Amino acid sequence: MDLSYCSYTLEFFLIFVAKNLFNFSIDLLPTKNDEENTMQFLMEVVEIILNYIRKTFDRTSKVLDFHYPHQLLEGLDGFNLKVSDHPEPLEQLLVDCRDTLKYGVKTGHPRFFNQLSTGLDIIGLAGEWLTAAANTNMFTYEIAPVFIIMEDILLKKMFEMIGWSQAEADGVFSPGGTISNLYSQLVARYKRFPEVKTQGAANLPRLVLFTSELSHYSIKKAAAVLGIGTDNVILVKCDERGKLIPAELEAKICAGFVPFYVNATAGTTVYGAFDPLSEIADLCEKYSLWMHVDAAWGGGLLMSRKHCYKMKGIERANSVTWNPHKIMGIPLQCSAILIQEKGLLQGCNKMSAEYLFQTDKQYNMSYDTGDKTIQCGRHVDVFKFWLMWKAKPLCLGSLEFFQSAFTLLFSPFLQNLFTFQHSETLHPREGRFINTSYFCGYCLVNTLNFYFLSALRDGTCYLTKVLHDINPTRKVLYKFTSLSL
Repeated sequence: MDLSYCSYTLEFFLIFVAKNLFNFSIDLLPTKNDEENTMQFLMEVVEIILNYIRKTFDRTSKVLDFHYPHQLLEGLDGFNLKVSDHPEPLEQLLVDCRDTLKYGVKTGHPRFFNQLSTGLDIIGLAGEWLTAAANTNMFTYEIAPVFIIMEDILLKKMFEMIGWSQAEADGVFSPGGTISNLYSQLVARYKRFPEVKTQGAANLPRLVLFTSELSHYSIKKAAAVLGIGTDNVILVKCDERGKLIPAELEAKICAGFVPFYVNATAGTTVYGAFDPLSEIADLCEKYSLWMHVDAAWGGGLLMSRKHCYKMKGIERANSVTWNPHKIMGIPLQCSAILIQEKGLLQGCNKMSAEYLFQTDKQYNMSYDTGDKTIQCGRHVDVFKFWLMWKAKPLCLGSLEFFQSAFTLLFSPFLQNLFTFQHSETLHPREGRFINTSYFCGYCLVNTLNFYFLSALRDGTCYLTKVLHDINPTRKVLYKFTSLSL
């Protein structure tokens, strides 16, 4: 008897039995017109997500059920990450969905702390669900008409907050602050040497750019990607509070080669420092240099009536990186590159692919944004942002309580520092909101601030309870500093 034939027959029989006992993806819309199965499957997925959200906001639950990489690779209690050669039933997929959330980090947990992004906003989550359901692309108006207009509206709002003309500025949402910073160097070089687009960098002089020694590493990474070279990224010394020293910058500018670009940071990753934007702008004007502000983290201060003074001078920048998924708490990812001069993004990046960007369309071609990006396909990152912007109410009362309570209790430790605002604080003039990344001017205090936020969310106004929740021994642990009360 041919054993291979028997083996094949047995395998076929088991698959046949399984398909009659279980449901598979082919039993769902649109492959099979089975609305009932589809509805049941999706409702079970929703129930898994709702249970996860409940656990996420439960203070008694773990932030992470930690396992080592080899444990995940080997499998955990029926959770196997290996991909089978045969389709698995929907029942197993539901188990996999549940276990994926079970063994991941609960970033919305009250005791999860991160200086760059944290929290789970339910409105933002709803926006992500709808974005996935629409499953469209941001390169032309005809394929994403509503999302394209939303992006245009929000970009104009962001221009306005910076202090630029809505009609003269331009921008695009990109896959994170690193790519936004790369855009800034790309466009700055094109502005100075437009021939680089067609001739390449070989005929250019040796270009140098300047950035704080505490700036984000993406500035160097962008220089490497664009062929400028990391050796031509000149690091400028900072003062004791982590701010770039303008005199040091000017000395570096005059040191030789061909300077073309200065990066100023509004909220450095470690110190939370804000470079002196106005003084840097003066130097950029004096030496005809492109000024970029990496406000990936600190851009949300433009929404704050009290703290927006930290951003004074940003209106003089040629470009700005702003990540709403940081201080504003938009679900990851949500980042924008904003350019003060309209037309530069388009001129720098367009390739005029005729199969996408025809010139005889029956609408304003400026809404076909794909040709001004370095991507072709682009994810819809704007809808959750737009939805959250519409949802946030004015909530100055909670802001005033938070600020006064924090200052009263911890003023001995907060000289020369400023605390940030409660998550649903709005800019009173425009109804703008700030969310969930809490910091002081020069030292991260995420842990302590987040506990105050959590207490406010819970409706608890007893500072003694908040202190006890932080640590019953009355030791307040900062991200980088330990203070004794």
